[in-house]
Amino acid sequence: MKIEIKKYLFIKILIVFSIFLFFNILILLANNLGFKSLQQELVNHQLVKINENQTTIFLGDSSLGHAINADFWSNLSKQKNI
Repeated sequence: MKIEIKKYLFIKILIVFSIFLFFNILILLANNLGFKSLQQELVNHQLVKINENQTTIFLGDSSLGHAINADFWSNLSKQKNI
């Protein structure tokens, strides 16, 4: 009985590791073919906006983004903002 449990656990671990390895190979293949992650695309988009010589930049999470209206702030400060 103990040998069957060990064999079962070994097979389960092997299956989980194989799935992990398979998806990592897919990610490496996608990167080599030129596909970019959505997170990296978002970071690149934000970096381009920052590098446009802005006078005011608000840094924070989504709650900051929802709390401050950049257009309204631009009208109040008479400067371009992100």
